[in-house]
Amino acid sequence: MPDHIYCFINGQWAGGDVVVIAVAEDGTFLGSHVSSSVPWAQRDIGYSEPVEYRRAAFAEHYPDGYTLEWVDEPTKHAGVLAAFARAEALVAADPRRREPS
Repeated sequence: MPDHIYCFINGQWAGGDVVVIAVAEDGTFLGSHVSSSVPWAQRDIGYSEPVEYRRAAFAEHYPDGYTLEWVDEPTKHAGVLAAFARAEALVAADPRRREPS
């Protein structure tokens, strides 16, 4: 079974724009984007339409294949919560991972 990449809205700006992120199930952050709406966010992160550079980054992380999953309620989704727990463990093991590259 391919590995999962979870895509979801992580926040909303005062003007209504939304922040979408993609997180691998192993806890690795794979990208983000600010979009004008949820449908545009789904496109911009590469979920609803293939965006070449996004899909290339996803394939680089999971070269044997992956499944994109759109998550409407990330704070209640077992896979997203497990990915966040793994991310925290990665940072605890190497605090330099907290800093953007």
